[in-house]
Amino acid sequence: MAPNVINKAIGSLDKLAGSTFGFDPAKVLECYPSWEDLLEEIVRTLHPRGKVRRSANSLSVRFCKCALSGAKFLLAFNSAQEFYAWVRVFHDDDRKVAALPLLLSKETFGFGFALACDFLMDLGFPKLAKPDVHVKAIVRGLGLCEPKPDDYAVYKAVVRIARHQGTAPYDVGQTFWLVGSGHFCRHPNIGVRGRVKTDRNGFIKRAAPLL
Repeated sequence: MAPNVINKAIGSLDKLAGSTFGFDPAKVLECYPSWEDLLEEIVRTLHPRGKVRRSANSLSVRFCKCALSGAKFLLAFNSAQEFYAWVRVFHDDDRKVAALPLLLSKETFGFGFALACDFLMDLGFPKLAKPDVHVKAIVRGLGLCEPKPDDYAVYKAVVRIARHQGTAPYDVGQTFWLVGSGHFCRHPNIGVRGRVKTDRNGFIKRAAPLL
């Protein structure tokens, strides 16, 4: 929900480049001591559409807090290459890889385990899988985890499936997500909006007896 709300308010996340000095973590922290300072600058320069709420749970406040805590975390690295090398230490060791999204979820405000997995997947690390609502429903519906699993339990179930199939957790997670959402967002030849009709419950009903 957050990307849609923020994109509609300011037009595009790319427009934040001016307020964030080209997304420079050091300059962001130097210029904005608090989330209030960052939010006021965004309001002043980008004039967001609609009402900008400042309550603790509003998306604008959470977004600014996330931006500042993310910038603080990134300052621990001297370059993108150093960050990628640090990630690979975890990613390339099956015993450590699950610790990486757990660590990110603690270091960065607003990053839960699932969003941390999504972030790392988008950076090209295939041993991660996002336990989103569709993946959760399918894994649970197929009886591959306990009835009320947390994100970590669903992630571990996806890893186990991937290991049995000789593929990456990313592939399993994305397959389940596509079955549930029908959202082929990167496929240019499937509909104007890149979506097809799917039946998540029908898939579960058909696949469960095969297991």
